Amino acid sequence: MVFEVSTDCTSTQTIVYLNEELHYQSGFNVTISPEGAAEWSKTRMNYITVEHNREVKPGTSINVVIIKT
Repeated sequence: MVFEVSTDCTSTQTIVYLNEELHYQSGFNVTISPEGAAEWSKTRMNYITVEHNREVKPGTSINVVIIKT
C-alpha cells in the first residue's frame, strides 16, 4: 500500500485491515519506507494502525508492505 501525506487530512493514523485467519496464519512482517516516516502497531485481530510522523512533509509517499512469515 502506498499513501501520500496530505494537509487535507487532519489525522496521522491510517487503519489497515488484513484477514489474518485466511492469509497470515503464521504471522506477518510490516516494512515501512521511507525509514522513520511512520510506525505501525497491531491494534486488534485483523487490524494494524500506521501512524506517520508529524515531521513528514506533505506530498511524501509512504510505502507499507505486509509480508507473510
